Amino acid sequence: SLTRIISVLLSSMGAFLSIGLLLSLFLAVFSIIGLHVYGDVLVESNMRASFKDAFNSFLLVFQVLTLENWNEIMLEVVRFTDYSAVLFFLFWVVIGN
Repeated sequence: SLTRIISVLLSSMGAFLSIGLLLSLFLAVFSIIGLHVYGDVLVESNMRASFKDAFNSFLLVFQVLTLENWNEIMLEVVRFTDYSAVLFFLFWVVIGN
């Protein structure tokens, strides 16, 4: 029984790897889009959360992916820009999750 579980897990590792790579690709794409579109926005409620460089953009998009305080970040970005930021964040929440 245990050998069967292990064999099923090992046979499904390829699918897990594919999903992980696809998620990483979307994470990179949304990080780059956020970096170029919202690069000058500083989120005041969280000092790490900004699109000022690639690393912080990646961290912010990952934070939104985990749904940790994403709505406050979205509202602060909307406050400094316009309501197109709502579409950006909602697309990422839907696609990422």
